[in-house]
Amino acid sequence: MPIFYVIAVVHYFIYYSMARFTLIKKVKLPPSMDDTITVNYIKIMRWAPLLYLYQAYWMLSNKQIFDGWVYPRLEITQPMETGHTFYSTLTLNQTSPLLLMVFAFTFILVMMKVPYCAKSLQKMGFLHKHQKILVN
Repeated sequence: MPIFYVIAVVHYFIYYSMARFTLIKKVKLPPSMDDTITVNYIKIMRWAPLLYLYQAYWMLSNKQIFDGWVYPRLEITQPMETGHTFYSTLTLNQTSPLLLMVFAFTFILVMMKVPYCAKSLQKMGFLHKHQKILVN
């Protein structure tokens, strides 16, 4: 085990030396930055809550987790049946408010792409008044 301490010291010395060398000799001035990175990030992350809501609804409506449903397999080579389909989860249960949120959020994001609807959403407060209405 003590040899690993020596190997670690040599490794960190080489790593530190190469990082310093790269920083001093190889790295030039950074490229000029503008707001395109931020704007693209916001465009992409606009869809993150929607994807999270879909995933949360699918997980919370799983009958095997919350209701203890088990579908036994007759043979080990058979795939495990879950009984978890989209249509089987469309019932009035603990996930109904989440499903309502999924539909509402999807509707709002789709309507943000339509210019007239986006202006109406802006008046209702779903969009910031200084936010540009981007129709892609």
